[in-house]
Amino acid sequence: MIIIFRGMIAEETRRDFGDHSLRFFSGGDILGDTTLFYNDPSEVRTRFLTETHAAVFELGKLLLLASRHQEIMWVISRSLARKLHQADAVYGKHWQPAVQRVANLLWHLGCGRRYPEGEDDRIWSVEGPSQADLASALSLSRASVENALRELRQAHVVSTQHRGYRLCRLSDLRALALGLVQVTDLTCPATCWGCRGQTPPAVRHPGAMSGVVHDGGGWP
Repeated sequence: MIIIFRGMIAEETRRDFGDHSLRFFSGGDILGDTTLFYNDPSEVRTRFLTETHAAVFELGKLLLLASRHQEIMWVISRSLARKLHQADAVYGKHWQPAVQRVANLLWHLGCGRRYPEGEDDRIWSVEGPSQADLASALSLSRASVENALRELRQAHVVSTQHRGYRLCRLSDLRALALGLVQVTDLTCPATCWGCRGQTPPAVRHPGAMSGVVHDGGGWP
């Protein structure tokens, strides 16, 4: 079992009947918690997408600790509940337009669990997933993701770099992710840092909690 303090990990699950899923996990998330409750025969591959700080626990010892300390089982149960919610609210909305689904995923990865009220003038950064990773996680084509990102860039709510995305005007991005507005409804305010060609006040990175360090790529 892995508890992530900082960084981002992609977990790909392949099942016997050919189905597969890709999910992203960052600071505060727990991997391998489902094995505490049932033996899943699915093949699971894990990739470190960025430098990652994490703690690795032997399952047997963690079970022993959980049996003695109820709060540990409470934390694990909360992690499982959050994953079930994300499976539906973030990854499972296949009927929505691609641009809304990509906006929702980037919002979730950037600041979904710590909504920065009143910080629309700051930029939040998502590092690690490639466009191919986003497409796989959302069961979209690579072209659909590229088109969605182009629309988000034109609306000045997302800028892209190699395996990185900067999120700005968070209230507009959130409204788009929730389907409250269309991307064509968004207008760029005079205070937009990107349009003014200036450096934003700060770049915030998600997932700050500090264990095992890995510099990305795969298992050590």
